[in-house]
Amino acid sequence: MNDTPPNNTASEPDSFSSDDLATRRASRTKRLSLYEKSQQRRLAQARSDQRFYAGMFSLIGFTALLAILIGAISINGVTFNASGLAGWTTPWLGPFSKLELAGLGLITLIALAVYLRMRKRG
Repeated sequence: MNDTPPNNTASEPDSFSSDDLATRRASRTKRLSLYEKSQQRRLAQARSDQRFYAGMFSLIGFTALLAILIGAISINGVTFNASGLAGWTTPWLGPFSKLELAGLGLITLIALAVYLRMRKRG
């Protein structure tokens, strides 16, 4: 009986030539470098998204606060001389005033910006 194990040099790491080891190290380093670059791109995109949505929610919050303030003033019956706003509040294009069309334009602009951002991301 022979008690020595079979000589399997293909599975031993010492059997690789130095060129094979260098190639494997270069490949491993390249994979890690690509992974790190993709992670940096993801983090940069996340930061960009965070700034974009923070700006959008700030704008939306400000306009909502303004709408609530105007509604509260009109409900409480506070009267003020609005003759300076006559150009903005009288019908301008069909039944719509300039102020209404500006509000619709702002809402459309916000919706378009969010849509394009989501489309770019996906």
